[in-house]
Amino acid sequence: MSRVLVAALVDVGCPEPRAREIAFELRVERRHGEWLALLVGHGFGVEVPVERGGWAAAVAHLAGNLAADDAEAVDRSARGEAGWVPLWS
Repeated sequence: MSRVLVAALVDVGCPEPRAREIAFELRVERRHGEWLALLVGHGFGVEVPVERGGWAAAVAHLAGNLAADDAEAVDRSARGEAGWVPLWS
């Protein structure tokens, strides 16, 4: 799943070395009867499909959320707002 996440992050503009670092933080765990893919420190989770074929869609969703969060952090930090740290430039 990590390799698929690296590819999805690169597709949304994340440099590959940073994508590998982010993907290293990926955890899959069971919570409240559901399997979740969680990125430590990034606050995103998606349900892990039972079938492997659905992983690409799950990590694409996760990468899209990270890209949106990163764009907001870049914008806010450029305006001088405190507390916003981009995941990548």
